[in-house]
Amino acid sequence: MLDKTSNPLITIKAIGHQWYWSYEYSDYKNLEFDSYMIPTNELEKWNFRLLDVDNRLIVPFNCQIR
Repeated sequence: MLDKTSNPLITIKAIGHQWYWSYEYSDYKNLEFDSYMIPTNELEKWNFRLLDVDNRLIVPFNCQIR
């Protein structure tokens, strides 16, 4: 069951591609970006292999998001 949001603070669109993610903050004009996985040879010791990306999505908390 999905919760209904009557007045969301922000709308986020996420699209998964084969090797990267595309994100779009729909409430703002031209605010979209791609997020690519960090190659294994460029990982730092605190990065997670196949999970960490170069541009992370920022999501606000304690508010309604669609």
